[in-house]
Amino acid sequence: MGQRKKSIVFINQATGYLTIDIINAFAASPVFEKVALIAGSIRIQDVALHEKVKWSKIALYNRGNPTKKFISWMSGTVQICFLLLTRYKKYEVFYITIPPFAYLLSLFLPNRFSVLIFDVYPDALKIYNISERNWIYKVWKRVNKTLFKKAHRVYTIGEGMANLLTQYINKEKLTIIYNWSGLTKVKEIAQDENHFISEHQLQGKFAIQYSGNIGYTHNVEVLVEIAIRLQEETDIFILIIGRGERYNHIQEVVTKSNLKNCKL
Repeated sequence: MGQRKKSIVFINQATGYLTIDIINAFAASPVFEKVALIAGSIRIQDVALHEKVKWSKIALYNRGNPTKKFISWMSGTVQICFLLLTRYKKYEVFYITIPPFAYLLSLFLPNRFSVLIFDVYPDALKIYNISERNWIYKVWKRVNKTLFKKAHRVYTIGEGMANLLTQYINKEKLTIIYNWSGLTKVKEIAQDENHFISEHQLQGKFAIQYSGNIGYTHNVEVLVEIAIRLQEETDIFILIIGRGERYNHIQEVVTKSNLKNCKL
């Protein structure tokens, strides 16, 4: 008899190229007959979502203030719960930690599940002034130990994250998959023809660049501190690209420090 075909559903409220790449690999596998995605949005970069994948749309992830973000997480989690209890009750589940509450559903759901951890909760709650003494923090910490032990696989994206997660799971049971670039069609452009370099006056500069989120958990200040120390090194320029809750704060620090070697 042939191998029994499997079904799997991925959960990521804000799906981008990293998630798309992972899902497409499963969709291309002969092992998985049905592949689905529960998401609020899908942001396609170079590679489109495989035509085999069924998308169930939920609430959009709101990147606004903490209250709006929390509401979008909660509404998304309720919708995810309903879908896992109905449409996807026989599917294996692959959680990606937006919304961060979603994987907690596996406390009572019988589906086999795996988790890819981009943000570690409850630890990240500290940025919202929720301390380790808070009952939410204590309960979530206990639940993590139970769920990660129960999980089929637990993945994360780096050594630092893996070390943080050892309070919940043995490190040897973690699988680290480093993030990668989704820019598959990028072509090299000569510096004298590169509009980005000329627009930001980077000709002849050694550029130190950060491109990504500027949220509560991202220590972008360290780049500003480096820029302050390197003000006399006129051939070095620090470029920060991104958005998030702390964008205005970083801009304020750069402006107040009157930095000529750093741009947001």
